[in-house]
Amino acid sequence: MDQLDQLEQLEQLEQLEQMDQLDQLEQLDQLATGAVTDLFDISMIPALDEGIFYAPVAGDYYFTIFYHAGGEKEAKLFLCKNDDLVVKTSDHITQSDGADNGGNAVFLRLQQRDQVYVRMAKNSHVWGSDFHTTFSGFLVSQL
Repeated sequence: MDQLDQLEQLEQLEQLEQMDQLDQLEQLDQLATGAVTDLFDISMIPALDEGIFYAPVAGDYYFTIFYHAGGEKEAKLFLCKNDDLVVKTSDHITQSDGADNGGNAVFLRLQQRDQVYVRMAKNSHVWGSDFHTTFSGFLVSQL
């Protein structure tokens, strides 16, 4: 295989990755905001009732999402930064499984006033009482 063939294959792979990212963004457009328990220090969230974390300072942050849900419905949560999907966690419907657990974590470099939040896909569910489902994070190092 010559270099021209390799370059063409690389371009095709990049196009496929872009198409996958577009599919994920389209899926985000179909989301409904999920009610997720907030565990951030209240002083770090100017609009606590919105469920959106606003970075008070530029820096590297660590975020986690964890959920607990029944297995009779799909569970799917998305952690987003400024309207971009960063990570997700999900589980499919099962009849033999009475409960599902899932989670994900990520380090993010944020600028002051960047937003981080969790969204839940339409027609999915998680348990929100008694801290079964959490969204938390903290500043690792300030820039």
